[in-house]
Amino acid sequence: MNPNEAFQALDSTFPVFKRFYQGHYVHEFNGALLNKIPLFKKLQLREVGGAGFLIAPERNLKYVEAFAGIERVFKVPFNTLSKFKIGVYVVTSAANTFSNPVQFKVGITSWDIRRNKWQ
Repeated sequence: MNPNEAFQALDSTFPVFKRFYQGHYVHEFNGALLNKIPLFKKLQLREVGGAGFLIAPERNLKYVEAFAGIERVFKVPFNTLSKFKIGVYVVTSAANTFSNPVQFKVGITSWDIRRNKWQ
């Protein structure tokens, strides 16, 4: 799921009718750390990290999560404008009403040519 719009480790969905607060942050390092290692530089891997929070007073929920991972961008053959990325991530979260252990996620994201951003 898009980490700018959804939570990665929230285990359930529920309606919220009153005011709630949420925030998401994603940072793509674009190989700034892994490019220091010669083998990883040839693999063209990119690091990504992020966090999110949700405060829903109506449900007495305070939730926070953090994730980190590695992504690789692939170009579609015979179409130079199309591309997609595959990533492997580690997600952890904490909340006052439930507990989530560390989870591993795999994501596939495509490039939206019209909006010029990852979907």
